[in-house]
Amino acid sequence: MIDKRIISKIQEMVYLEPRTVQEIARELGVSWKTAERYIEKVAEEYGTIRIKRFRGESKASVRIVYWNTGYKGATIIQEELLQRIMNSSEKYDFSPFDIVQYCDEKLVDCVKITEDIERALDKEISKTMEKASEELLLFSGNLSWVNYEKTRKVLEKAVKKGVKIKVITRIDITTINNLKALQAISSKISIKHREQPLRGVISDSIECQLKEVKPAALFKPSELNTDTVLSYTLRDKEWVSFLRKVFFTMYTSAPDTEKRMKILKKISSS
Repeated sequence: MIDKRIISKIQEMVYLEPRTVQEIARELGVSWKTAERYIEKVAEEYGTIRIKRFRGESKASVRIVYWNTGYKGATIIQEELLQRIMNSSEKYDFSPFDIVQYCDEKLVDCVKITEDIERALDKEISKTMEKASEELLLFSGNLSWVNYEKTRKVLEKAVKKGVKIKVITRIDITTINNLKALQAISSKISIKHREQPLRGVISDSIECQLKEVKPAALFKPSELNTDTVLSYTLRDKEWVSFLRKVFFTMYTSAPDTEKRMKILKKISSS
């Protein structure tokens, strides 16, 4: 595992301006091969930087490391939405519809679910997950979807295909059983703790499925008389990219699972 000070140093250097691998290597006091390994790991795990090679893989090739433009130049609307999301912790604190309203309506599918909710959600979530060939990013509250039949099978297939899977979820005594079930699928699934309002999945930066829960108990009978779940599927690249930015903004600063799990095991055994 890379020291967090090294990760921060690389990100700080590249944020200011694009750097060559050699520049970063000199600053860190390591060989260019070691620096490149660090850079590739940061790019894979955090999504904040990217590396571009000029003149292929030859000895004379130049490797430029630059800041992922998805992290700069967001619109005022997106910056405002990002701040609202980052300042929220419960699913009722933020409505995904506030994002959906800005998408190209031709690139959005909406499904209203009032009956057999788990089965319907299983269908919607797994449908988006199946499209992943490289990456799955999951916003979750309690990992309830790990118990859905289709979703679990799609996750298992994704792991076998080598799809990189990252999850943000609440990690506490209430989620420990679902967490163990997810880890049983693969120890390679990266899971981090954060209480946040979004529920959904991003597949290969091309499609995002978001869930919104509307319990009838929170509304007047004249407004809503039955528990309702809304599932939004987005294919608008601008807004899928924005949601990927939101994910990595959360993921980069979120604590790892390991330490919290050690404490939870002590609590569970006491």
